Amino acid sequence: MGLAVAGKKTTTFPGPHRLRDTFASAAHEAKVDWYDLKVLMNHALPANGDVTMGYIRVSVEHLREATEKIAGFLLEKMAAPEGTIAPCKRP
Repeated sequence: MGLAVAGKKTTTFPGPHRLRDTFASAAHEAKVDWYDLKVLMNHALPANGDVTMGYIRVSVEHLREATEKIAGFLLEKMAAPEGTIAPCKRP
């Protein structure tokens, strides 16, 4: 059984790292701030960028809101009926 990847038939499946591509692309389309996305993806923050960025400490609640925005975008793209996926439980 083959799988079509980028228009070519293959017998190997894409690696799990491709989920990061999907997450980042969805975040971009959902208009999540690039700084929040870098933190969510655990990417290095610019060392020689704006000095102010070094003082920013993003809260878990703020990141949760960004993540929920991405999840909502993905659910909308999948056309999941409202209420079929339980919202995350907050501590």
